[in-house]
Amino acid sequence: MDNFDLQPLIEQINKILKAVLGSMGLGNSRLANSVLIRRVGNGFEIKFSEYAHFVDSGRGANKRPPPVRVIVEWIERNGIFAANLTTLQLAFAISRSIGKKGIKPRPFLDRLSEEVANLIKLHIFEEQRKILQKAIS
Repeated sequence: MDNFDLQPLIEQINKILKAVLGSMGLGNSRLANSVLIRRVGNGFEIKFSEYAHFVDSGRGANKRPPPVRVIVEWIERNGIFAANLTTLQLAFAISRSIGKKGIKPRPFLDRLSEEVANLIKLHIFEEQRKILQKAIS
């Protein structure tokens, strides 16, 4: 039996992912740029940065704050500064605030799963059509 060419499907999934994250204002984020879609056997896997769960589910109030190091990287990457605070002081304040107040969820995983499932159905249908067309010819 012929192996299916998954590369077009993987490319389409990547486009859908970027569109879903883009619709949430995360299209050019570190999260979007961290996504890895790779072929595994006859399938594929999608990997996200370790903090994708916190973007999707949010972070509850009165929890352990995120690491200051990650906040420092975010501040530097986005060119944020405060006139009366060093980057480290600002990062500490943001981290502490996130720990106290939490972060609202920005759910994208369910929506992405639904979009990918629909795309896979279309891909399977197209492959079946090709096989039937070849059998009839």
